[in-house]
Amino acid sequence: MDIIKNVLDGGILSIKVIGKVDANNAPEFEAAVINDVANAKAVRIDCSYLEYISSAGLRVILKIKKTCKDTEIVDATPESYDIFQMTGFTEMMKISKKMREVSVEGCKVIGHGYYGTIYRLSKDTIVKVYSHAMTLDRIENERELARKAFVLGVPTAIPMDIVKVGEFYGSVFELLDAETLCERIIKDVGNIDKYVKQSVDVLKVIHSAELKPGELSDKKEEVLGWAKEIQPMLPKDVGSRIISLVKGIKEDNHMLHGDYHIKNVMMIGEDPFIIDMDTLSMGSPIFELGFMYSSYVGYQEIDHDNGMQFFGIEHEHLVHFFNRSIEMYCNGYTNDQVALVIKKCRILCYIQLIDRFDKYKDHPELLERFKKQIAELIYEVDDLNL
Repeated sequence: MDIIKNVLDGGILSIKVIGKVDANNAPEFEAAVINDVANAKAVRIDCSYLEYISSAGLRVILKIKKTCKDTEIVDATPESYDIFQMTGFTEMMKISKKMREVSVEGCKVIGHGYYGTIYRLSKDTIVKVYSHAMTLDRIENERELARKAFVLGVPTAIPMDIVKVGEFYGSVFELLDAETLCERIIKDVGNIDKYVKQSVDVLKVIHSAELKPGELSDKKEEVLGWAKEIQPMLPKDVGSRIISLVKGIKEDNHMLHGDYHIKNVMMIGEDPFIIDMDTLSMGSPIFELGFMYSSYVGYQEIDHDNGMQFFGIEHEHLVHFFNRSIEMYCNGYTNDQVALVIKKCRILCYIQLIDRFDKYKDHPELLERFKKQIAELIYEVDDLNL
């Protein structure tokens, strides 16, 4: 057994344990660290090279934990993690498992989400590689959201494992011979209405899942926050009416995906699976439809080539896909009612885009265009309810 210890700034004691800890060397382990533990504010025990730990070694860790309450084990090898789990240590303290490392070099990109990119890792698996913005806690939260959706009957892929992809984290999913709905449309754009129906059918399954109040984040609160941020940029009457319209959207406890589009629907045969669940929330379906307008049409208003770059599909087909999606989702609505829903979607889209483009400030001409469009649209609707 080798021990490497280092006291970092802020009083955090890092201990790396290499090899095996058993009855023979457990006293040596304790003697080497216990004095430093007494003076530490926090202890991090790196077990990335720990091959085995006996009950004697576990008692030393318990003593460390008792001496310094803020003690955790990081990067436990699969072998040592199993021991910690079987002995109940995972319930007593924070323990993270060492991650498998994978490479996406040469892998096909099959999807993009707000926080990551999805690659085809093998015939059987895909991996979502997260941006720096995603911490382990948030990734674990996405896994829990996927499980929650699955339990509620939403056809979603549950991550099998969290891995390291270079300096980023990733989640691995098992999806045998799956392809995105987007890929199918590209190969068969002449039958696009068939894929609109598949997309809408899945969307309705998501929206049929009812949650308890507060079980997921409230999309209305998020959009209201955007509306308040852009209010000072607009004429007083326009800004006030936008706030009033968003506040008037009915409360709803049904599930929303939050970033629903044809690259986030995987198909295995004729069976769909939803991926990219980090934006899962709850609220009125009008929010989802508004964000779909952003994906299929709104960003293409900036540049019609954006649709081809992101989806690989021409602008006119994406506009058709969105419009038919609204018609099928709002089955039974008259043409005028469908047109009104599309106007409401555009308003929600422009709230999002004005807020986003103001932050980047790299397209001032687009900001002005969106402001003008939203100022006209808000007086053509009485409310933003579906």
